[in-house]
Amino acid sequence: MNSKDEQMKQIQKLIVEFVKQFGPSSGKQLLNITDYIAKPVLQALVDGEHVGRLELLRENADNDENVYQNGSYARNVKWGQEEIPIKMKRICGENQDSQIIPKYQRIIHDKFILDVLSLASTRLSNNEIADQITAMYGFKVSPSVISNCIRTVQEEVRDWHDRSLENNYPIIMIDGKVFKIKTEESGRSKHVNKTLYVVVGMNADGQKELIALYVSNTESTTEWMNILVNLKERGLSETCIIVSDGLKGLKEAIENVYPKAMHITCTVHMIRNAAKYVSHSMKSDFLRDLKKHIWSRQLRKRKKQLWIFKK
Repeated sequence: MNSKDEQMKQIQKLIVEFVKQFGPSSGKQLLNITDYIAKPVLQALVDGEHVGRLELLRENADNDENVYQNGSYARNVKWGQEEIPIKMKRICGENQDSQIIPKYQRIIHDKFILDVLSLASTRLSNNEIADQITAMYGFKVSPSVISNCIRTVQEEVRDWHDRSLENNYPIIMIDGKVFKIKTEESGRSKHVNKTLYVVVGMNADGQKELIALYVSNTESTTEWMNILVNLKERGLSETCIIVSDGLKGLKEAIENVYPKAMHITCTVHMIRNAAKYVSHSMKSDFLRDLKKHIWSRQLRKRKKQLWIFKK
């Protein structure tokens, strides 16, 4: 397995852990992030199911020449707040309905996608994953369908990760979350820290877009150099402002890769870090006054709030 495939598997595992740690609202948060990539992911799942079903029918048919694709039709399904068209492929002489998007279903629930991702990130075999899907949702899925679905989605993830970027993000925001990941080494399992870095770009219209995900073992200037160089090679030749927490080594990397860019600390992280040094009894008043100062839009008001804050 090459390093890129290994990184894709690490990203998949970390996304599952990321969703788990954000609790009951994780589905909604994931939908907000993935609205614009829902169509290719769902299409990949349906296509993988079609290929697996086609192969299974050919294996059991007396004459596999009678089993072939017979055109396709479009179906609109609702994902979150979006309605997206999905191409459903037909098989000649076969009326079996899709299990991923049943015949009369118009809404795709985020729980199904999360369950498939979670199962795919474990050490379960395709047979065991198929059994778990049957137990959870009541319909039977063959192991070959699971294999095709996972492989096709991984290809979509790889294409998204390597896609070209428009040079249209004057502001980029970087944040990281550390997770403990179970790994096998010399036949023994152990937990290691991995960091998932999320890179969000704000375009000239003020819209935020998820532009990259990276997995790192450590925070260092070298790691940040690799990440920023990758963004540059994919098309983001210049940016004006890079927003982050005090990530180790990032400032030095910015000076080398984007020397014209300004590095500023994220306001939310600044407030959280400042609150660590305030006693619990005074924290509420401190945060209220600090937010008034930081988020005042007019300079005159900011000066006034700063004077009040100092008092």
